[in-house]
Amino acid sequence: MGDLAEAAPEIGGRVSICQSEMRDALAPAGPGDSRVRRWLVVADGRRLRQLRREHRLPQQELAARAGISVVTISRLERQDHVSCRGRTLTRLAAALGVQPAALMSQPDA
Repeated sequence: MGDLAEAAPEIGGRVSICQSEMRDALAPAGPGDSRVRRWLVVADGRRLRQLRREHRLPQQELAARAGISVVTISRLERQDHVSCRGRTLTRLAAALGVQPAALMSQPDA
């Protein structure tokens, strides 16, 4: 991605968006950095457990298919609304054959 930002031309004498904002967005985030939060989603642990059971998969099999640990699946299933990385949720959804939104916690009506 660094090559893309460096290849972007200047626009009207100003640095392009690629050179300024994108570089900051792609920078590693440190502990307590607010940029970390936008990669987290709130998963619905009950829905995850329900879908896993409908597919007749033990936690170990789902973990292997999704490429994540059994401990992570267990932690997610124990809570109704639990934060997890978007990548984790996407991997679980793919392993279960559903859209990631199907595993996300819905706001209370």
